[in-house]
Amino acid sequence: MKVTNLAKLQGVVEPASLLMDQRIEVLDHLKDLLPGGSLKRGSVGVVYGDFGTGATSMAFSLISEAVSGGSFVGLVGLHSWGFGAAADMGIDLRRLLVIECGLSKAVEVASLLLDGFDIVVLALDGAIDYRSSRSLANRARVTKSVLVYLFSGTSSIAHLPYGADFSIRTKLSRWELLGSAPVSNRSLVVEADSAKWPNMRSKSVVGL
Repeated sequence: MKVTNLAKLQGVVEPASLLMDQRIEVLDHLKDLLPGGSLKRGSVGVVYGDFGTGATSMAFSLISEAVSGGSFVGLVGLHSWGFGAAADMGIDLRRLLVIECGLSKAVEVASLLLDGFDIVVLALDGAIDYRSSRSLANRARVTKSVLVYLFSGTSSIAHLPYGADFSIRTKLSRWELLGSAPVSNRSLVVEADSAKWPNMRSKSVVGL
C-alpha cells in the first residue's frame, strides 16, 4: 500500500491489531540480537550500516515474523525499499504501508502511524534531533507500538536516538554459493548492543 498525501492517512490508519501482547516475535536466528529475544511493544530500536552491508535487509528481517503473525507495518522515508527482496523473504506486502516523504514530514508521519501500526520503520539520511526523537519514543511507549530507526549508508552514529532500547549495526554482507547452484543464502555480520541490557553485546553472522 502506498500513500503520498499525508491527508489521506486519516482514512488509512486504524488500529492494526487487537492482540496487545507485550512482545512481538522475530525469526529464530534474530532472537539473540534482541533484549528478551523479541521486540517489546513500546520499544525503540536502531538498525544502521554502510551501503551494501544489509541494513535494509536486516530491517525487513526484523518485521518478517511480525507480518506473518498478522501485524501491520508502516515504512516511512525511504524511496527504495527493495520490495522484491522483501517478497523473497515471505513478507506479505499487503501488510506494509509505504510513505515517501522528506525529513521535514517523516517525523510527523511516523508519529501518526505509531497510533495504528504494530511496527513503524523510520528511514533517515542523518541524525534526528533530540526533541523529535524524544517525542517519537514517548509516542511509542504510549501506543505500545515498536519504532525502528533505519540509517542506511552510515557505519557509525555519534548519538543513538533518544530512548533506543537496542541497536544493530550491519558490518558485512556476503552470499553463499553451493557449487554451480544459484545464490542460496545471504549472511550478514552484525554487531548488536543494548544500553538497558549492559551484559548483552554480541557479534553474529545472521543468515537471511
